[in-house]
Amino acid sequence: MPRRLLIIAASLAAFAAPPAASAQEWEYSVSPYMWLSGLSGKIAVSSSLPTAEVDLSFGDIFDELQIGLMSSFEARKGRLSLLGNFIYADTGAGASVSDSAVNTVHIDSETLMLGAAAAYRVSASDRSSVDVLGGVRMLSTDTNIELTFDDSTAVDGGSDATWADAIIGVRGQTAVSPHWSLIGYADIGAGYSDYTYQVYAGASFRTTEHWTLDFGYRYFDVDYDDDGFIYDVAQDGLQLGGTYHF
Repeated sequence: MPRRLLIIAASLAAFAAPPAASAQEWEYSVSPYMWLSGLSGKIAVSSSLPTAEVDLSFGDIFDELQIGLMSSFEARKGRLSLLGNFIYADTGAGASVSDSAVNTVHIDSETLMLGAAAAYRVSASDRSSVDVLGGVRMLSTDTNIELTFDDSTAVDGGSDATWADAIIGVRGQTAVSPHWSLIGYADIGAGYSDYTYQVYAGASFRTTEHWTLDFGYRYFDVDYDDDGFIYDVAQDGLQLGGTYHF
């Protein structure tokens, strides 16, 4: 899995990289963040094992989080913006199945989400702006499910999948004071997934010329099913971070 993920990451990074600068300068920003999200839905690794039902708070996930890395990027020139987003998480969590003979269910999952998009500013004023965007979102997950039965026997199985979806969306922001701005974002897409969408609503506070603090609520949903592998989950929770503008 790591080699394939590196190839995909490099491809998306090349797609998101800005072209050579011309007379008008590019402006850049990078936004590391934390997404304090819960997880709910259905996960299956094969048709031979039952589908696991997941309903976890952020605290449940955080208890077994091995590593989590998240950041977004933007390059803007005039009305054009090139956007990138990166999420990597390696975690474990408990779950449940409908089989009454199963005592415990444990899921270990390594997940990478990469996004790349181009946005065009269709409306702009001194206080607000609206962009429309289109791009691609890729997910890759390596998942293992272990079932322990009432008689203490255990079975496990795992599978990995990588897929991509085309997305379209809209984002906007409006300044409510010299330091505060309100931000909104929504996208929807499909391709290898039956559907995927996400929404974000939040605010940013400018602390210096180069830095803003960002916080808001984010909801993400994806429904993917292929040859017994099911990843039909929703994540939502508070997102906290900062943005460096240069």
